[in-house]
Amino acid sequence: MASKESSSLQSPLPLTPSSKTCKSLVATQPARLVAMETNEPSSHQPMNIFGQVTDFLDRHLQSLRIGVALIGVTGLVLIGRSIRMMKMFRSVSDIPEEFIRKQMTLRGKVRGHEGHHIMVEHLPIVQGMKGRIKGHQDSLLSVCLAGVNISEAGLTNLVTLIPLDSIIWFRLLAVNEQKQLECIVKRRKNLFSLMVNETLVKQGFAQVKPAHPSMALHPTTVKLIQRLSKAELYAEKKSKGIWAKPPLRERMNEEIGEMKDGLKERTVSTLKPLSAGVNAVKSVKARLGALVRWPKKGSKNG
Repeated sequence: MASKESSSLQSPLPLTPSSKTCKSLVATQPARLVAMETNEPSSHQPMNIFGQVTDFLDRHLQSLRIGVALIGVTGLVLIGRSIRMMKMFRSVSDIPEEFIRKQMTLRGKVRGHEGHHIMVEHLPIVQGMKGRIKGHQDSLLSVCLAGVNISEAGLTNLVTLIPLDSIIWFRLLAVNEQKQLECIVKRRKNLFSLMVNETLVKQGFAQVKPAHPSMALHPTTVKLIQRLSKAELYAEKKSKGIWAKPPLRERMNEEIGEMKDGLKERTVSTLKPLSAGVNAVKSVKARLGALVRWPKKGSKNG
């Protein structure tokens, strides 16, 4: 009996249909998972690319920083060479034609005033020790106020507006026949920027003059002349500077003096024919007297 029981225990149990189906499901499940995994990467592909890019940047971050720094330094060097950051212009001939054509703005220090123009020491954007000068006359730029004809009283006012050693900004417009720079000159006053050209005209110390032919049609010059013309109308309306009217008594005295001068001229012009006639009568009378006296002199001599 014991042997029979052991043999019955060792013999495999017959598989039921339910157990077979479970095994088939378990066998087919990995295949389905593999199929699902093969179909899912298309939806997660952008995330994988983004992750790869992020990993690449993380691995090469230092190299990228060095590359960006090199590109920035190269760009600064090229910009510096194009605008000549350390170049000091010591004469008008040193300034490139491109600077005048583009109407670039330069910075300088006022070193003197000679008549209607200003002697300026050019200050480069980056100053080096070799480029510094001590304001020698041969190393200064002659700057004129564009579109402005300064009066004699305005020359004194010009020294007040931009005294010696003051910093100015001058925009290049043209070079005139005297090899002087025609510029728009500005100076910083408190927190504002003061245009010297307009200020002189507005105060009545200068008049608007035609622009240089080489820059007459440029939009910047047209706007400048329009702005100066408005300032001149303002000064004339307010009777400032050269447009100031004298007091009433002086104006009446001037008008009376002009009337007297006019009357004198008219009197002289009317009396000239009479005086000429009187002189002619006198000359005729003198000749007749001489003819009458001549026979008497001859009889006495005989």
